[in-house]
Amino acid sequence: MLGEGAQSCAVLNEAFGKGDSPVILRFAAWAHGYASAYNATLKDTYNVLGTKTLDDFLVDIVMTCQADNTQNVHDATNTVLRDLYPTRATSAP
Repeated sequence: MLGEGAQSCAVLNEAFGKGDSPVILRFAAWAHGYASAYNATLKDTYNVLGTKTLDDFLVDIVMTCQADNTQNVHDATNTVLRDLYPTRATSAP
């Protein structure tokens, strides 16, 4: 795993706790790009986020990281994406 996804959830949680915008933006950019790549690999998926915004997606990742500080951000992101899959958008609006 490359990029911010390889970081531990502890790093993301600390950044959110401090309100460290530059670090948070790096995680957000990585997560948004990862979601786009995830969309490209799935059949019958236009947008795995469904009706969630990218900000909502990041909040979900942070909440998942707060629940288990020992995992990496990539694993937390995959957990969120799996949870969102049933409500994904299957076609463009």
